Amino acid sequence: MSVKKDVEAFYIYQEPFRNKTFFEKKAKEAGLDHIFLIPQKISFGKRLYVFLKRKIYRIIKQIRLKYEGVDYAYSSIVNVFSLDSSKNQYIQFINACIKKYNIDVVQMEMCSCLPFVLALPANVKKIFVHHEIKFVVDELKLQTLGVTPYRHAVAEMSKIQEIGLLNKCDAIITLSDIDKKKLEQEGVEVPIYSSVAVVNTENNIRNSYKSSNILSFVGPSTHSPNYIGIKWFLENCWNDLLEKDPSYTLRIIGDWSEDKRNEILQKYKNVEFLGFVPNLADALNNTIMIVPITVGSGIRMKILEASSLGIPFVSTTVGAEGLPFESGKDCFLSNTPEAFVESILKLKDKSLRENFAQKANTIVKEKYSMEALRKNRLEIYDKVLGLK
Repeated sequence: MSVKKDVEAFYIYQEPFRNKTFFEKKAKEAGLDHIFLIPQKISFGKRLYVFLKRKIYRIIKQIRLKYEGVDYAYSSIVNVFSLDSSKNQYIQFINACIKKYNIDVVQMEMCSCLPFVLALPANVKKIFVHHEIKFVVDELKLQTLGVTPYRHAVAEMSKIQEIGLLNKCDAIITLSDIDKKKLEQEGVEVPIYSSVAVVNTENNIRNSYKSSNILSFVGPSTHSPNYIGIKWFLENCWNDLLEKDPSYTLRIIGDWSEDKRNEILQKYKNVEFLGFVPNLADALNNTIMIVPITVGSGIRMKILEASSLGIPFVSTTVGAEGLPFESGKDCFLSNTPEAFVESILKLKDKSLRENFAQKANTIVKEKYSMEALRKNRLEIYDKVLGLK
């Protein structure tokens, strides 16, 4: 799928060489005119070096935590907006493409790419698609981790960087009106446009709604809100749910580190890690999706994807923020452990599961189609280029 209709679209992506075929296939499916991958050929020696470096870092981290009281819980967010030397080749290639093909607009996505705005030519329009506001996530993390003067300072430093870099862009696109208002309130002065997200609305509901005791969660552990959310659910809801009905199973879909898998499996029963699945529809079939997200911004594509497949879901209000779903009508939104468990138990009712799933599916098909996204984005590009 692609938003292009009246534009010539380019796709430039930096990825390890072993994934080249996968990304080329996806980009071609999107109907992009030009696909450029910047392969990173990683030798065995470099892979070994990275592996040993990570292992040694973990050992040093534990030693420093024990003897020096170093606070690692929050300091990592500072590095999100860095421009290390590994990005040099990527930036050079992007600028060469801009010059060669007379590109008018460069659209960047994800916070790790936001610093690129400083390295792009002055004559191109720069648009940043903000999927998740970092300083909002950090503020919610502070509520979970606890506030210290150091953590507060780190959060403020990151926030200053984020807002400063956003103001270097020509326009910002958010995926919800809520995020648009948050950015405006915090000092982002460039034009901000709220856009729609998109999922495959051509999916047919295949869910037979036979099972009510299999819960599913989608998301990798590398995205910290996923780990924090699952930890909250397991620590506060899981044992209580199993006491009421020991037949429940939780399936966690996505790449999770061995350390985090072991941490959870040693402590909790009836939990399965499926890892990356080639067909999400098959993995979600006959499950109830849980979205116990307590920190985050943007919108949860996992909810839209589940709803497009006819999968009922239980979420926190943070997890469903920016989405037009109504608790008790097409889903359950619950913020306390007791309410979350009770919502899951209510979905034992097959007719209720089917009713929620069908209503949510209708909303997705009406509001999140490719045609709606195409129209919205082309209007934004025209405004940024001064064509409207």
